[in-house]
Amino acid sequence: APPARWQISCALSSPLLRLRSLDATSVGARAWRVRAVVENDGWLPTNVTEKAVEKKAVRPVEAEIVLPSGARLAAGEPRQELGQLAGRSRATTMIADFGWMEDSTPDRAKVDWVVEADAGTTVQITIRHPRAGVVRGEITLQ
Repeated sequence: APPARWQISCALSSPLLRLRSLDATSVGARAWRVRAVVENDGWLPTNVTEKAVEKKAVRPVEAEIVLPSGARLAAGEPRQELGQLAGRSRATTMIADFGWMEDSTPDRAKVDWVVEADAGTTVQITIRHPRAGVVRGEITLQ
């Protein structure tokens, strides 16, 4: 039982990607800004240790957009690297709790694309990391 409890504890503290938001905003005739925000909902950072980054033993979080025929990517790369995301183990000070300091969000990353397509077109987003999993979403441009 003790080894099983330890293994469960390790699994529960692992990094875990979560798609926080996915939206599309019209920015012109047949042009849409597609924005995805991903966060690490796990306790550990996506790289787990700083040594993994130092030794280049872990890949960054990657975001990818897939467009149907008839749609075109006007800005942004189809696949983008978002770096590593901090986990919930990131310590904050009591001062930050009172709003006296800026509390940045290194556990989140944002990616934008500009897509040229007709209203009603559905695009798919995949965000992946080898240690934190895969999240997928799709949005209809309207």
